[in-house]
Order: sequence, then structure tokens, then C-alpha cells
Amino acid sequence: METELQVVTRLIHLLGHRILGSLGSQSPASHTRTLSEHPNVDPRPSVTNLASVAMLPASDGMPLSTFTLELQHALNAIGPTLRLSSDLVQLRLGSTALDPANDYRLSSWLGQQEDVHRMMLYECDRRLTPWTQRCIRQV
Repeated sequence: METELQVVTRLIHLLGHRILGSLGSQSPASHTRTLSEHPNVDPRPSVTNLASVAMLPASDGMPLSTFTLELQHALNAIGPTLRLSSDLVQLRLGSTALDPANDYRLSSWLGQQEDVHRMMLYECDRRLTPWTQRCIRQV
């Protein structure tokens, strides 16, 4: 039985191959070879316009921050990738950044970040907070 780390590593590996296969400018022969090496990778180019991903924990024990950091590291090979969590947003914009009164300011700042970064990883909270709802709306 695989440990959580092995599962996370395998998932990042498969997702990375799928994204690179869809976004990369590979020749059809090399693309087919890559897919045949990884039979669990979906060959459909469904992530051509992928820019933002909301990361939701599958279970309470899921190491979401670790997974999202590893995914960010892997996606940096494609282009600038930014990971945002509620804690990181509050560190950058202040403790009141997620308050409803600052909704316009937060929306504007997130839009600027999406313009600068090729990929955005929105790390949701473990429960349905205003930040988690924002993450889902953003993607």
C-alpha cells in the first residue's frame, strides 16, 4: 500500500505530464510516446487554457500545503506560478484583506496576479470559508 507521500508524488507526476503534454509544443510522435509511457494520463488536451486551479483537500489528513507547494514547484517549469492561501493573502495585503469591505481591493489584486503569472494555485481552507468561496469563484 502506498503512503500518502507516494500518492501525492504520483499525482503530481501524472498531472505534470498531462499539463506539459497539453501545453507543450511537442511533435505528435513524441506526444504519443509520452502518453504511451503513462497509460493513466488522459490524452485529451483539456488544459490548453488552464490558468487557475483551486486546491481543495480530499480529506482531513491530506497534506494540502505540501501538495500545493510541490505542484507549484513542478508548474514553474511551464511558467511563473503563484500559490495563494488565505494566510499568504493576509500576509501580503494585511489581516483585513479577506473582509467583505475589502472585496474590490482583493479582486483587483488577484486580477493583477493572474496577469503576471501563467498559473495560479488557489489553496482553499479546510472548511467553507469566505476564502474558499473566493477560490472557487476565481477559477
